[in-house]
Amino acid sequence: MTTAVETTSFLDTMGAKAIAGLLAVMCLIGLSALHYRASQPGGSGSAAGASNAEFVACRGTRVEQILQLLNDGLINAEQYEEYKARAIATCAGQFPSEGN
Repeated sequence: MTTAVETTSFLDTMGAKAIAGLLAVMCLIGLSALHYRASQPGGSGSAAGASNAEFVACRGTRVEQILQLLNDGLINAEQYEEYKARAIATCAGQFPSEGN
């Protein structure tokens, strides 16, 4: 006659459930912290302002150059819009804003 020995997996114990609960709470806290940081404006004011000023200067210079090409008749209006969008994307890549 054999006796049935009941073995319980570690995953079925209260300790495993407590660890899972703590892990879930820690994940929620981490997600809340990320959301809070993402929703806050710029961080340190002077660095964010300097970065934004560099972007604005870059965009202004590049768009002005492209506008000159349009005025000189070297590109058409459709090309102007395309080149302008690319120039703005390039400046945004060079000088990313804080918090994005």
